[in-house]
Parts: sequence; structure tokens; C-alpha cells
Amino acid sequence: MSKRKSSNAKRDKSQVPNPGSGSGPGASRGVDSTRRAHRPWRRDAPAILGLGVLVAVSYFPAIGAGFVWDDKPYMMTDAVKEWSGIWRIWFSPGELLEYHYWPLGYTSFWLEHKLWGFAPAGYHAVNVVLHLANALLVWRLLLRLAVPGAWFVAAVFALHPTSVESVAWVMGRKDLLSALFYLAAALAWLRFLDRP
Repeated sequence: MSKRKSSNAKRDKSQVPNPGSGSGPGASRGVDSTRRAHRPWRRDAPAILGLGVLVAVSYFPAIGAGFVWDDKPYMMTDAVKEWSGIWRIWFSPGELLEYHYWPLGYTSFWLEHKLWGFAPAGYHAVNVVLHLANALLVWRLLLRLAVPGAWFVAAVFALHPTSVESVAWVMGRKDLLSALFYLAAALAWLRFLDRP
């Protein structure tokens, strides 16, 4: 009886195709899935580059704009300047001049201050990059929803005048971060729904 079971087990293992071997229906599945994973970036590179160029050309003047409106009084706080300020940003927001709880925005300012101080060009450049990331997420989200003209809609989003305030105003970082996490969460949810 035990000999019969062991011979059946050997026969069953030999009939199951090995994805890594050169035979069976699953033989090329590992290679095909790897190729499929790399193909979208090659295929989408012109679209990504196109959105990048649109955003860079449109918002390049903002990088040299300096601080505008109330950037200076709201940003140049002790919490942003000091290493220990990160604690106040997260746990004592009432000590900041701006009495809203925007810990991610202020944390990004705190990190940037450690990199380039209060040089405004760096803060504006980060805003431009965040806006580009949002435009790319809009495009990917619309593609996932099979909306016709997804790239064109993302291009309109990237260039729309209502976005200028959030990008050119350093304190508009809160809007850019909010959009980034909202769009990324929506895309992640759709991907989760597509999983078997």
C-alpha cells in the first residue's frame, strides 16, 4: 500500500508543469509576466515625458518666484528651523503661527529646511514635482477607469489655472499633498478590487 502511494505521488509531481522549466503550459508564464511588467513603462514613456514637459515649462517661472503672500510668516517658524521642532509640528500645533493641523506639510518644510535652509527655489521645485506626480496619478487613475482621452484630461489638470495657486504658493503644499494621497489611495483601492 505504501509503495503504491509513493509511486502515485511521484507520478502526480511529474505531471505538474514547473513554471521555471521549459515544458508545460506554465513554462513561459514567469518570463511573460516579467515582460508585461516592464512593457507599460516603455509604452507609457512618451506620455509621462509629455506631462513632465508640460508641467516643467508651465511652472518653471514659479521656481524663481521667491516667497509669496504669507509664506514667510507661516513657514519661518522655530518649529521648522529647530531640530526639535518636529515634535511641536506633530504634537503641539497651537504653538505654530498657523493654527491648522497640517503636520505633513510642515514636516516637509522641516525636512527641506535641513537640506537647503530657507532658499525658496527648493520649496517651489518640490511643489512642481508634487504637481507632476498628481497629474501622473490622475492619468493612471483615468486609465484604470477606462476613461477615453485620459492623457488629455490629465494634461488639462496639469495646466489648469486653478492649480497655479497650490503650486506657486509654498504654503499650497497642503493641497498638493492632500491630492497626492487621495489619488494614490483611489488607485490603490481600484487595484485591490481587481485582485482575485
